[in-house]
Amino acid sequence: MENETKITEENKNKKPLVIGITLFLLALGGLGWYVLNQESFFRGPVDDGEGNNATTTVNIGGVEFVIPPGGKVDVEEVPIEALGPAPVLERTIAFPKDYPEEAKSFFNNKLKDLNTALKKNPRSVELWIEVGLTWQMISDYTGAQEAWEYALTLSPNNYIILGNLGFLNGFYLKNFTSAETYFKRALVVSPQLYLYEQLFSFYRDALQNPTKARALAEEGKKKTGNTTFFNQLLGTL
Repeated sequence: MENETKITEENKNKKPLVIGITLFLLALGGLGWYVLNQESFFRGPVDDGEGNNATTTVNIGGVEFVIPPGGKVDVEEVPIEALGPAPVLERTIAFPKDYPEEAKSFFNNKLKDLNTALKKNPRSVELWIEVGLTWQMISDYTGAQEAWEYALTLSPNNYIILGNLGFLNGFYLKNFTSAETYFKRALVVSPQLYLYEQLFSFYRDALQNPTKARALAEEGKKKTGNTTFFNQLLGTL
């Protein structure tokens, strides 16, 4: 577990960018690898099934949730008409300047495929998460927010969506109050280490509030029992 929790000195003063400028420099051959890794990050951690056999994994709307021992999940079907209009997928795509033609073609095709898939399954939480991720990758942060907020109406207690919205608002839209709210809601639902690290980085880098960052780390120690991980975070202050 040492490798999983280690935070290197190299990353000490870096903002945790999820969508980097380096995308513009990628050739088509490397683009698929980049997208796969970014999608994995924004979908949250993957449970490998090891270490705690008492947990339960359930799939809701195409998204897997790990339920802790003794926990339970209640699913309530929300009428589609009660959700309000879905975001418009046929948005005008304004790619950033000097965006590679290969990347433009890739994302145009990806959005077309997502549009087709959502016409067949408009309630798919996983598809709406992908839509938001795709818009964020082409720097359409408004589109990303709309997609993830709609996904949240489909799955109100989805920690992955809440975390995505926290990161988006905190590091891209600069809506700091909303960012903190989304992050805290995500941690109430599921105290994932990656969510703690993102909120810690938000306090440290965006708000530049080491007091809040330190308090969060101490809270994380108590809730997760992972003293090593949080001590390493504290070492970046």
